Amino acid sequence: MPLQQIAMDYTLEAALILLGLFALLFILFNLIRRPDSPFPLRPIPAYERLRRLSVQSVETGRAIHVSMGSGAWSQATPELVAGLVTLDYVEHEAARADKALCATTGNPVALLLAMNVLQLNLARAGAHTGLAGNELYFYGPDRLAYAVGSAHQAYRRPRESHALVGNYGDEGLWLAEALQPRGEPVLGGTSDPAAVALMHLSVDESIIGEDLFAAGAYLHRPRYLGSLATQDVMRFVLALLIVAGAILASLGIGG
Repeated sequence: MPLQQIAMDYTLEAALILLGLFALLFILFNLIRRPDSPFPLRPIPAYERLRRLSVQSVETGRAIHVSMGSGAWSQATPELVAGLVTLDYVEHEAARADKALCATTGNPVALLLAMNVLQLNLARAGAHTGLAGNELYFYGPDRLAYAVGSAHQAYRRPRESHALVGNYGDEGLWLAEALQPRGEPVLGGTSDPAAVALMHLSVDESIIGEDLFAAGAYLHRPRYLGSLATQDVMRFVLALLIVAGAILASLGIGG
């Protein structure tokens, strides 16, 4: 039977097998993960620098500006979640030292979730700044209007750095360029290939493609490491299957 026919006849079974393998690996990696011996990760300079800047922000008292992008929640859920995870990390570090931060978003759902993140971190840290001590701004879903408003708030006072993590289009380049003259580090990126190519020209450290979704594992959520390791293994397995299929097809086996 040709390989193409086999692939068509057993597509559902193959998908279930891969899903089952993913679930088993996910459980296994989370069981063997230990806080004192985390999985090795390849370095992503943007996240490493953000960690250092968070410490400097506490020392200097200058807030980090987290820009979570704009766009409809239903169309940009993964990117906005990455932005919220980044906000959670920055706010967690700031709240421990009773410091504030600046955050901007163009999505109403992200605004509500960001407020919840701030309240939870302040409650856990026992901080006294209160929600009013933080700067949290909403500029609507229009991309250019959001970029203008975000840049305006960033210019109101000195910032330790700017983290642009979320859903961006062409306005990401405009916003990054507008922030560069201040001489404050600009980090960030998005998952859209065209947008991240533009932002890469203006940010000091860029987050490219799927690296955006690894923010939790790299910043402060070790429980994400099991998921990250599982995805890496599955990519390797799929690559092996593709190579094996190409070799078999080249040799005329099954076709």
